[in-house]
Amino acid sequence: SVVTEEPAPDETGIYSALSSLPAPAPAFTANNLYSAGGMKEESIVKDPVCGSKRLLYTENNKLYIYEQIGGQVIRLETRDYNENTLLGIIGAGDKTAAISTGVSEPYSYTYTVTEEDGTETVMTGSVRRKETYLEITDASSPEKVAAENKLTLSGTLAAAYLLDGRLIIVTYEEMERDSVPEDKATFMPYLSRAGEKNFCSPDNVFMSSPTHRGFAAVFSVNLGNTEVFDIAASAGGTKQLISKNGNELFIG
Repeated sequence: SVVTEEPAPDETGIYSALSSLPAPAPAFTANNLYSAGGMKEESIVKDPVCGSKRLLYTENNKLYIYEQIGGQVIRLETRDYNENTLLGIIGAGDKTAAISTGVSEPYSYTYTVTEEDGTETVMTGSVRRKETYLEITDASSPEKVAAENKLTLSGTLAAAYLLDGRLIIVTYEEMERDSVPEDKATFMPYLSRAGEKNFCSPDNVFMSSPTHRGFAAVFSVNLGNTEVFDIAASAGGTKQLISKNGNELFIG
């Protein structure tokens, strides 16, 4: 008899032998969400959304809003997102939200450099950060967007969930290539509303690694009152696997 030595299985082979589920997927994208074990999460970002005699759909980076009255259909608005990228629409009961991504306007910041002789020099710089944009409206009149319901979140959309009247948005942002760990203060996650920028509290940031340069941020926004929101973040690492189990959200 000739005995053939079988090659040692790799990690994927071992996992497949232990479980009937597919092997876990690597880091997610906005349209490719996976929970632990490789079970795919259904994205709440839709196209189109229809309700309350309103039809919303996206095409060629534009949002079209129609109203149906009897047998007549009227176009209420065509919203062009220009240099930003329109991802889709979120429908949540009596609220809808258009979600898009882009880059911030340049803004300046300062930092202090300490020389070997102890001399301190104040330096300045500028940066443009990746951002996610939300336009939250009433489902009965999505063509009317109040200024206070236009939200700007730092980072690019990674995942979105609905939970108990709240919209949970997860974003990810890489820091500049030439940045140093101390720059994490400059790149702290933020939410802008009605011209006011609210930064994540350092108490709500988990520093998983002092060497990696990135933020996974979680924004919890009250759909009924956008003045009520919370921000938490994990600093360090790359895009992290995110899954939801009931009321618990896991950032791996």
